[in-house]
Amino acid sequence: MQAGPGDWLLENAEGSRWSVRDDIFRGTYQHVDGRSWRSTGFVMARPARPGETVDTLEGRAAAGVGAWIVRGERGEQWPVSAEEFRGRYEGAVE
Repeated sequence: MQAGPGDWLLENAEGSRWSVRDDIFRGTYQHVDGRSWRSTGFVMARPARPGETVDTLEGRAAAGVGAWIVRGERGEQWPVSAEEFRGRYEGAVE
């Protein structure tokens, strides 16, 4: 993981950690209580192609077998494993 000055360090209940740029965090997360926040933004997602790599805000990242490529409201993108995708994202799939 790479992060820049002012980025937020996030961790979910399963212990996965990632960074979020401050402007993206402030625009897409809502305070719940204490140290808990909830993402309220919208993303687009598609199945990753075998061996696909994408340019993320943290550098190039490879998508694993069965992964999804997720794109945020500001054009940022990142690969997410199928298991993590099912647990972290909700909404319509077309």
